[in-house]
Amino acid sequence: MVVVPRSLGLLISHWRFVQGLTQKDLCAFLGWRDINRLSDIEQNRVKPGKEVLMDILTMLNVPPEVRGQALLLFGEPPTEEEARAWKTRLQGDEGFESTSIPIMCIDFIRKIHLINQAALTLLHLAPAGIEREPNLLELLFNPRSDLHQHLKKTGEWEQVAKRFVARFKTEQITQLGRRMSEPCLIPLFKRLFPYPEFGRVWGELDDYTARELCREVPLIDCDRIGISGQTYHVSYQKFVLADWRFLMILFLQTH
Repeated sequence: MVVVPRSLGLLISHWRFVQGLTQKDLCAFLGWRDINRLSDIEQNRVKPGKEVLMDILTMLNVPPEVRGQALLLFGEPPTEEEARAWKTRLQGDEGFESTSIPIMCIDFIRKIHLINQAALTLLHLAPAGIEREPNLLELLFNPRSDLHQHLKKTGEWEQVAKRFVARFKTEQITQLGRRMSEPCLIPLFKRLFPYPEFGRVWGELDDYTARELCREVPLIDCDRIGISGQTYHVSYQKFVLADWRFLMILFLQTH
């Protein structure tokens, strides 16, 4: 059974319990004299620094997927080195590139790290365009991007943009409880809000509306969108990679 704590403090207290440690035990291993320091972290009253968090995870001997989940809750985007490691692993999988199913690997702030040819074709993207602007949301809202222009031409832009923004908002703001002023989100919002259409769509999608859009398909973490006259179930899979900061997006054509 996969346990998914909703906060960093809960994750730490859960894995401390799994290891059979008291707060006093863990503080002793960490060299902390004040138990309240750990208590404040577990109660989400204080957010630890990254170095402190990594020390805690090391002492708790958590598996790789829990480390990734902790960094997701912490709000730490993958480093370039971490992203390269996953790209190398996926590129070594012949099925990733040869499959007819459009697939892309993104992180939680929607930066595209890897995309197969089927997805490039479906989304009318060129590798050079992704290198210039590797964020999926930016590609949707930048009027100069091929994806934006294609969806506007086919009349599908509004519903696609709203589905992707609703999923992002539900994950980051509602489920993870992030504020728009979180350090991991500020750079992205600074790039997105200059596009008037992003501000409009973000404002129209209040928390309730965004959640309801994400529930239209009776499958976990799945949306329904129309692209190029075809209907697709967009499946967000975070369990495929051990680091939960990455998502695999599969575009599954419906019949």
